[in-house]
Amino acid sequence: MSARAWSVAGAAIAFLYLVHVWWLAGVAEDAFISFRYARHLAQGLGLVWNPGEPPVEGYTNFLWVLLTSLFVRFDWDVPRAAQVVGALAGLAALANTGFVARGLGWKRRWALLPMGLLAISGPFAAWAGAGLETLAFTALSFAALNHAAGWARDGNAGDRFALMGALLLAALTRPEGLLVAGVLLPLAAALGLRGERARLARSVAALALAYGAYFLWRWYTFGYPLPNTFYAKTGGGLAQAQRGAAYLGYFVLHYAAPWLPALVLASWAGRVWPHFGPRDPFFVLASAFVVAWTAYVVAVGGDYMAMYRFAVPALPVLALLLASRLRQLVRSAQHGSVWLRAAAAGTLAFGALGTLLHSTPLEAFVFDVPPRMHGNYRGVETERWHVARLTRIAEGFARRAESASASVATDAIGAMGWFSGLRVYGAHGLVDPQIAHQSAAVHAVGGDYAGHDRRDLWRLFERQPTYFMFTRELRETKPEAIEVPDSYADAVASSYRLQSIWLEDPANAESGWFSFLERRDAGGRSR
Repeated sequence: MSARAWSVAGAAIAFLYLVHVWWLAGVAEDAFISFRYARHLAQGLGLVWNPGEPPVEGYTNFLWVLLTSLFVRFDWDVPRAAQVVGALAGLAALANTGFVARGLGWKRRWALLPMGLLAISGPFAAWAGAGLETLAFTALSFAALNHAAGWARDGNAGDRFALMGALLLAALTRPEGLLVAGVLLPLAAALGLRGERARLARSVAALALAYGAYFLWRWYTFGYPLPNTFYAKTGGGLAQAQRGAAYLGYFVLHYAAPWLPALVLASWAGRVWPHFGPRDPFFVLASAFVVAWTAYVVAVGGDYMAMYRFAVPALPVLALLLASRLRQLVRSAQHGSVWLRAAAAGTLAFGALGTLLHSTPLEAFVFDVPPRMHGNYRGVETERWHVARLTRIAEGFARRAESASASVATDAIGAMGWFSGLRVYGAHGLVDPQIAHQSAAVHAVGGDYAGHDRRDLWRLFERQPTYFMFTRELRETKPEAIEVPDSYADAVASSYRLQSIWLEDPANAESGWFSFLERRDAGGRSR
């Protein structure tokens, strides 16, 4: 294949990826949490959730918050700009898989294979257009892996400097960047040239110094060594790990199982075309990265959002590892019988269609939605529905409130915080250290959706919110009362009254009465 033909084919794969991103695009509810922090930072209020309150690290993507604060300063459409950057980061990671394959000695046509595998991956496409840092972190982690392998091969100074830069940016983008560094650096040192290890050690010391300064600033500013979201979402021990194992198991079922027939056939066909396995440092580092990342996802209990967000950082690596075996299958089929060629074509088509299935409504006819998560295509639709509904509710509260000092208590703080502009109190502790640091004995972590185990309504009542949101439903008629637990009945009756406003939700093609509790001393406008 000529260089020009390779470029044209690569552009076609990139176009397929961008169409896939467009098809699954939808800003995630959690993305608006980062946007609110970015807006407050751009306004000079600092990294605070509610203006005037102490800083709380209710985000896990520091560099992404800084970047989106620039969007605010330039008065850009922040959600749309974040989606564009995410899509571009995914495009960079996709292209890099092709360049890595070429660096491993693959011919041009084979280097297209891992790119194609990423382009048809629903999780990769969905999270590129979700407005979060997922694909930026993925691109940086994969770049670090590539440069670690490059340095291990020949001790090149350019790879060493690029490795340190990618690791630093990855760690500033997400705390898991430290995990990536902890896996890659010791292995690269062990695999690399002995004479270059001293230089690597000096670079690592500089990296540690730079990140250490940031870490100390974080700890001093927020009061804890880890983000508040980590404390809010973890602490469940075995139950949490069991939820993470189930999360991983469903990912394997949905996205690895379709390729199992091709992998089995490739192993059998290896007798026809001998395959002695890759010896490049990249494959050692890549395998270690996948193992470590898998263990981490299980340990933290997985995620509840659509399309396996926590698996995305491993996808470029998995695409290359899978492509290395599929390449062997095709080469074996080219030198094998007609039956082998037909079987290879069939298993490859089955794998590709089985992967793409989850990006279409047809997945509902084959699989149930996994427990404690939104699912795949239906999960994307679910996230879109909730964001659209929460946006309309937030706008309704903004119209009703007499001032920006009014407050809303809710279990979904993202779109509410961004679109209402009011003070927002969350039930699950993502931006409330008091809830986040409650022990697992108070809240059984691991049995609910990830990030939703901790819930403290009394804490919300103590903060005396102007509005207390307890439903997202739009009804044909106004309810006369709501059912609340007996322990809250007196607090509700003495301090709050039931109110309803008419809302139109054109995105979801619904309209009706939205009901909520309003503090009795609030004089909300009815328009």
